[in-house]
Amino acid sequence: MTWSIAVEFKFYFVLPVIIFISYWIKTNFGHLAEIVTLMIFVALSQMISPQSASLTNDPHLLPYLCIFLFGTALASIQCEIEAGNISIQRFRILIPLSYLAVCVLILMTPAIASLAFSQIDYNFFHKYFIQYALLWSIVLLSIINFNTPLSVFFSSKILCFYGGLSFSIYLFHPIFSSIASKIIDNSYAAAWFVLIFSTAASYVSFRLLELPASKLKISFKQTNKLD
Repeated sequence: MTWSIAVEFKFYFVLPVIIFISYWIKTNFGHLAEIVTLMIFVALSQMISPQSASLTNDPHLLPYLCIFLFGTALASIQCEIEAGNISIQRFRILIPLSYLAVCVLILMTPAIASLAFSQIDYNFFHKYFIQYALLWSIVLLSIINFNTPLSVFFSSKILCFYGGLSFSIYLFHPIFSSIASKIIDNSYAAAWFVLIFSTAASYVSFRLLELPASKLKISFKQTNKLD
C-alpha cells in the first residue's frame, strides 16, 4: 500500500536534473520555452513508458513522471505569477474551467461513472495519469489565485487539517487496514475504523515529530579570522 513512496523518492533523484534544465532553458530562452520543454519531457516519458502500459501500483517512475513534470510546470507558472511577470488576469478563464475540471474529476470516480453511464470496473481510471495531472493543474491554479467558492471549499479547516496529516495517514493506514481486515467484517465499519485510528496516530506523529522537525534550522555563521 505504500508503493508510491518508492516512486516519489526516485523522483527526488531526478528532480535536480529537471530543475537545472528548466532553469537553463528559462534563463536563455524564456519562461514559455521552459514550459514547452517540460511538456516535451511529458511526451517523451509517455513514448518510452506510456501510462496505458503501466502496472497496477507500478513502482517504476517513468509512467508517473508526467504527473511530476506537470507539477514542476505548475510551480514555475505560479512563481512567475507571484513575481508579477505574468498577469493573473490572463488566467481568469481558469475559473469556469476549474468547475468543469472538478465535475470531470467527480465523473472519473468509478462509482459515480457507473451511475451516470454503464457499470465499469473499479480501476477503470487508474492509469489516466496525464488526465488527472491536467485537470488538477487547472483546479490548483484557479483556487490559489482566485477567491471563488471553490477556493473557499478547498481552504476549509477540515481539508487543511487532513492535508497537513496526509503523508502520515498514508504511512499509518496500512497498519489499521490490516487490523480491520482481521477483526471487522462490515466494510463500512472497517473504513471508519481505519479513518479514525489513522487520523489519531497521524495527529500524534505530526505533533511530536513532523511539527518540531519542521522548525529545526541549520545556520551557517561565517567567521572572519585575522592572520
